[in-house]
This record gives sequence, C-alpha cells and structure tokens, in this order.
Amino acid sequence: MLQFLKYLLFPFSLLYKGITSLRNLLFDIKILPSFEPPLPTIGVGNLTVGGTGKTPIIDYLISILSKQKIGVISRGYGRKTKGYISIDTNTSPEKVGDEPFMLSRMNPEANFFVCENRVVGYSKAVNAVKDLEIVLFDDVFQHRYIKPKLNLLLCDYNRPFYDDYVLPTGMLRESRYGAKRADIVIVTKCPEAISGTQKNEIRGKIAPYCSKNIPIYFASFKSQIPNNSENTLLDPHSKVVLISGLANNSGFRKGLEKDFNILKHFEFKDHHNFKKSELQLIISEFTDYNFVCSEKDFVKIKPLLSSLELPKFFVSRQKVELFEEESFKKLILAVL
Repeated sequence: MLQFLKYLLFPFSLLYKGITSLRNLLFDIKILPSFEPPLPTIGVGNLTVGGTGKTPIIDYLISILSKQKIGVISRGYGRKTKGYISIDTNTSPEKVGDEPFMLSRMNPEANFFVCENRVVGYSKAVNAVKDLEIVLFDDVFQHRYIKPKLNLLLCDYNRPFYDDYVLPTGMLRESRYGAKRADIVIVTKCPEAISGTQKNEIRGKIAPYCSKNIPIYFASFKSQIPNNSENTLLDPHSKVVLISGLANNSGFRKGLEKDFNILKHFEFKDHHNFKKSELQLIISEFTDYNFVCSEKDFVKIKPLLSSLELPKFFVSRQKVELFEEESFKKLILAVL
C-alpha cells in the first residue's frame, strides 16, 4: 500500500523537483540575487525535511568558536511573532521559537537573533552588535538570498539524502544535486562504533552529488545522563515517563531506552506548544515516577510546572562527538 502511494505521488514529486530546480538555476545564473556578507559566516542546513541535528551542530560550532564574538541567526520556526527580534532575557519560546530560545540559554556569551529574511536579519544584527566577528545561520541551505562563506550540509545516517526522494514521495526539500552547494558534509547520528569501511561506503554514495573532493565528516549524538533543576542525575535503570515534541521522537526514545525502564512515551509533533492542562493530566497519571524530556521541550514545559513538579522533570541533553575533530576544527577556523 505504501509503495503504491509513492507511485501515486511521484508525478507531484517531479513537479516539485522542477520548481525547486528552476529556482536554484535562477540563483546559479544570478537572475535572483545572493548577498555575500563581508563578515565570516557559516550556514548549517540540510536537504531533508525533519531533524538532521542542526541545533546540536550549531551548539557544537559555538563551543569551538567560543573565543570569537558570535552571532546566530535563525528563522525562529514555530514562533508566534514575525520579523526581526534580538533575543534577550525578556524573550520567550513563543516569541522567538523553542530552538533559538534554548540555544540562547545554553550559550549566554553568544548573540542570538531571529528573522525569516536572513539578509535583513544579518544587516540588523551587525548594526545591533558592532563587534561581531562571525555569524552562524541556522537552517539556511535553501534560503539562497544569502550566501555564507561556508555551507555545512547535514545528512542523517539513518535517513541519507542519497536514498531519498523529493517531496511528497520522499522527504527531500529539493533534488539530491542541491548537495553541490555544500562546502562540508557532516553525516550525523552515526553509531559510535561506525567502521572505516562504513564511512568510505557512505562517502562513495555522497560524492556523486557533491563538488569534487568535498570534506565529509561523521558525528554521533550521545545522550547525556538526564538531570533536573536541582542538578540531580537520574538513576540508571529507573522507571521513567518520556515526553517529547521532536521531529524524531523515536530517536529520542532510542537514545534512552538502553539505560532506563521506559513506562510510557508521550509523543507530540515537532515544536509542540505544551499546555498546562495536558501536563497536569500526564503528571496525575504517573505521580510516583520521574519524567524525561529534551532540552528543547523543557524550555516550554518549565514555566508550566509548580515548584513541587519541577524536580520530577529530568532533561536529556545531547553531546556531539565528531570523528576527526581536529581536522574539522582547522577547516572551520580557516573561515576566520
């Protein structure tokens, strides 16, 4: 049935592919303009709809560029506002989006902005913070009106773009050959024990869609032991209830199920805006147990909890572990 549906949708994929390919051609031959910022800039994006790990990679880039004055510009997906906003202590996830809000709280030394139009966002950001040294663009691969000096394309190990198809048959935002615009490819969510042979096989499948000799790196996302507002670590193998509103809820569960006894997983759509009533209903059903959520979800859940409920919520954070890290750092720092 699923295969039949794919065949049924294939003509729409051809139409969508044609439209996106024409748009890319107009940028390539400079009929549509691309602005190249004078400051060092790095763009992070993907070809695939859904989570390939852009937010953890942005967080990782901030950590390796920590000696620089950093600006981060996002669209602010899921926010209830429009236009340019500089994120400060008075903003909220509803105002700027859950992911930019979360990153700003994790990295108070960096400067965060949201704007649908990245060219406008860049212009206003550099005027607001005069001494910015580098700007990171989150989810910008298809936003071709701006051209970062370095384009990082993320490819999910579990859903590689080279095995996928354009919407609606598959999950690609554009043709696989859009990868030619990438300066670096990072294969994310790899198993920690990935072998050299596996890496070479993946490189061989990515290479036909990219520029010649493009650097291809591999990264694993390791779930840290969840902790709560009192900085208490969750006991291994304890019984827990998961709450998540992510692009890949099953991946969130998979990262925790080997270490904890999961009683139930409440799954919501990505960027879900939690309501106090639904949380109270969940808490009342599992009064004797602890809850685990992602950092992105916790920034929206926390304001809805009472002082007694807060310590029962543990946050699972992901750490990026990049293979060949030193080589990658040298490439990134060369942009400066």
